[in-house]
Amino acid sequence: MRQNSAPTHVRYTKAGTAYRLDGCIDGEINATKTILAFAHGVGLGKDIWQPQIDAFSTQHQSVSYDLLGHGDSPLPAQNATLSHYIMQIEELRAHLGIQQMAVIGHSTGALISIGYALRYPQYVSHIAPLNAVYCRPEAAQQAALERVQDARKYGPSKQLDVTMQRWFGDTPLSDEHIAKRETLRRYLQQANTEGYATTYRVFVESDRLYVGKLAQLNCPCLFLTGELDSNSTPDMSIAMANEVNGAHCAIIENSRHMTPYVDAEQTNHVLLDFLQGEQ
Repeated sequence: MRQNSAPTHVRYTKAGTAYRLDGCIDGEINATKTILAFAHGVGLGKDIWQPQIDAFSTQHQSVSYDLLGHGDSPLPAQNATLSHYIMQIEELRAHLGIQQMAVIGHSTGALISIGYALRYPQYVSHIAPLNAVYCRPEAAQQAALERVQDARKYGPSKQLDVTMQRWFGDTPLSDEHIAKRETLRRYLQQANTEGYATTYRVFVESDRLYVGKLAQLNCPCLFLTGELDSNSTPDMSIAMANEVNGAHCAIIENSRHMTPYVDAEQTNHVLLDFLQGEQ
């Protein structure tokens, strides 16, 4: 049977999580097939995965969703922990009746993917934590905590230019990268201040959550980051991969924190090889 991408429109779980399906016949998931689940980073949204959806939807089913406090999903509790975000993706999986899924997460979504695989291994075929943070050095942790304080007061607005510089650097950009930078800027400008601040706090507080636990992962794992990512550094991805039996690690040259979006072609090539078992 021919597989067509469903028309893009927002759907909701009973708990209010906003999601979209792609690559599904008649817009419905075939529950017997593996699906790709995409979890984004702080301040972004489900549509940031469009480069991956475009690349994979002819061969794979996929679900992308808005994290708590983002897009059309409900706000998290102010005292939320990463567990709340892990439970969100489990509620989404149960709502859709998915039996197995490959969880691909970026930044905060990367931490969610690891936590989900540790808590619900029976539902996970693969995980790909992209630009994941792990055991920040003390100076980097202090800088991140200061950004949390700014986020509580101003949302992402005060740090917006600093964030763009961190994500794109100072070198001249191509027209394509300028357009992507402006798209990311709009995402952050439109972010819900409360949702952004809470999720950013959770992200910063969770960098050591999996110390001593990664060896428990029992599915194929790909840890990928950008060569120039100053926060989710190559050393972090290498360290995580070294703790997981049989894990793969990939470092995308000349890339920074927004690797799956800004350097989508290179990222997608590595992801496809990983999902097909060719690494």
